Amino acid sequence: MSESLEQLLAAYRHAVMMQIHLGKAIAEELKMMDIDLPIDTPYPPCLVTRHDLEGEVAYQFSYDGMLPLYFDRGGFTRERVMKEYQDAVRDYYFRATYEGFRAMAGHETIKPFGRAFVYVAHFFKDLGIRDLDNRNRSTLINALRNVGILCGDEWQRMTYMEKGFLDIKKQNHVSMFVTEEKNALKLIQFVEYKYKNGRLYRITSDEFFKNAKDSK
Repeated sequence: MSESLEQLLAAYRHAVMMQIHLGKAIAEELKMMDIDLPIDTPYPPCLVTRHDLEGEVAYQFSYDGMLPLYFDRGGFTRERVMKEYQDAVRDYYFRATYEGFRAMAGHETIKPFGRAFVYVAHFFKDLGIRDLDNRNRSTLINALRNVGILCGDEWQRMTYMEKGFLDIKKQNHVSMFVTEEKNALKLIQFVEYKYKNGRLYRITSDEFFKNAKDSK
């Protein structure tokens, strides 16, 4: 790897870390405002919604921005830096997913899917070339396990698929859909149909918090 590329990747990791730290600061400020939200809601929040697939349930977990890149560890110094980066990414997605799921479920007990189908839709603002295979997909899957909606992520208990879309409003965001594996085709067709008919799968965090404040 060239020195210039290594510097660019280091700058990228720094930008992701800075974004997470700024999000924490914004979340603390939002706690002081008159907004009808759970006190531990992170920024940007994960929005969780429930969809009906002809009588079968599917859940959607939506996140602002692109899913951060994953980096392998290597060497003592590099391992320490990478661990700090991966821990920060994991902690944000775990917390955002947990708080979003808790806000959606309320006091309802939601049983885990016996054999789940996880469909991750990456929405991009433009047609630039972006790899999907070096994103932090394991972080999303582990976040689902953390909220108890998956029995496990072994191949016997989960099937995984992902796809990229050009976002209608030219914004980067990610939506993760989860249902029983028997509903996989229904879910894929549901997402495709809604997308082709102009469905906006994500509102911005600013719109989300504005709506929460207006509901007071």
